[in-house]
Amino acid sequence: GTERVSILQAGNVGIGTTGPGALLDVYRNAANNTPGLRISNANTTGFSPALEFWSGFNGGKVNSVIVGEPNGTNGGNLFFQTRNQATDALVTRMILDNAGNVGIGTTGPARLLEVAGKSGFTLSTNADFEGVLVKNVNAGAATSETIRLSDDVTASLFLRRYGSNFTTAG
Repeated sequence: GTERVSILQAGNVGIGTTGPGALLDVYRNAANNTPGLRISNANTTGFSPALEFWSGFNGGKVNSVIVGEPNGTNGGNLFFQTRNQATDALVTRMILDNAGNVGIGTTGPARLLEVAGKSGFTLSTNADFEGVLVKNVNAGAATSETIRLSDDVTASLFLRRYGSNFTTAG
């Protein structure tokens, strides 16, 4: 029959290839959406499948993890965790939730992209345009774009464009 798994003298393992170019080389030549690699956990009591990254450098601890967590009957979230050097604990740094929202510094993003934290974030570019582009792609004539700065308690500053008019409020 056809060889399915190869183990070379150097220790490289090939699945679907007789010439693995890495420690584990999984190769598939298929014209369908069948996965080439699946990480599963059949336990139904809350344990989620995960991809862990280890290193002997820090005493053989997990450095980072990508966790695929079920959410509801058909939904799923991806959590990206890294080890906090100060506390020596794994901390969720980013999530891609089952609604397609991305959270950085939060595990419950309410919008397409939500960034939370004390240090803020920087957007930079080396192109001619610098800054943040807020664009409403709604084709209707009554569209507006809004930038809101808020402390989530009492104070807000709005910069809103409606048609060719700009308004501010605060």
